[in-house]
Amino acid sequence: MDKDFDKLQEFVEIMKEMQKDMDEKMDVLINIQKNSKL
Repeated sequence: MDKDFDKLQEFVEIMKEMQKDMDEKMDVLINIQKNSKL
């Protein structure tokens, strides 16, 4: 049981990191699009 829980926690941390990474990439893309319209 504990092992499974640890794995789940690990997975959640990885997902959070990926989400953060995606958010940063989206911000960059949005900024590029805004800048190219000017």
